[in-house]
Amino acid sequence: SIFLVIYGHSKFSDSIGIANLGVKVFFIISAYLIIGILFKNVQNNNFSIKRFYFKRLIRTLPAFYTYLIFSTIFLMYINYFDFSQFWRSIIFLENYHPRGLWNNKQWFVGHSWSLAVEEQFYILVAIVFYLFNSKIINKKGLNRIFLLVIIIVPFIRIAYIYGQGVIPSLFLESTGRSFETVSDALAIGGIIYLNQNKIQSSKIFNYFSNKI
Repeated sequence: SIFLVIYGHSKFSDSIGIANLGVKVFFIISAYLIIGILFKNVQNNNFSIKRFYFKRLIRTLPAFYTYLIFSTIFLMYINYFDFSQFWRSIIFLENYHPRGLWNNKQWFVGHSWSLAVEEQFYILVAIVFYLFNSKIINKKGLNRIFLLVIIIVPFIRIAYIYGQGVIPSLFLESTGRSFETVSDALAIGGIIYLNQNKIQSSKIFNYFSNKI
């Protein structure tokens, strides 16, 4: 995943799509791990939505805000700071920064769009597992939610492509970064975790695992 991102942004690549593919792979892996943690917590009667949010914030905010503080100080020192390019990253909304509003100073926080997607995912997936823990939905319901996301998101991307004049530019110019246009990768991670036993016992999986 990291290699694809680095290569996609390098001078050796002629397509940013390779970097985007790397980010999608990262989303799949991240969702697989996070959903695995939440699922096990529910099974062990150890689920706490407050504790989950606290742990996610502790692992994210100190390092990220330290970066933002030092970047701001440095850019202000060289008279290159532009708050209009920074404020979305502070509240994890850089993935809703329309491309038409970018300038060169956006580069310093542009990469935080994927972190914004992760933070938005943490909020929503914890709510889903709160319902799961409360017996409002079952494992089959979890599968259906993730499957529904996988089905719907491609249609949202298509609607954005042909939505000129109908859909606000905030969303049109954030396609490929906004949560609703990339969350199918996260849902794939969830599907893989919840069905890993079936996947591992499938003929296709055994065929490729034997080849490797």
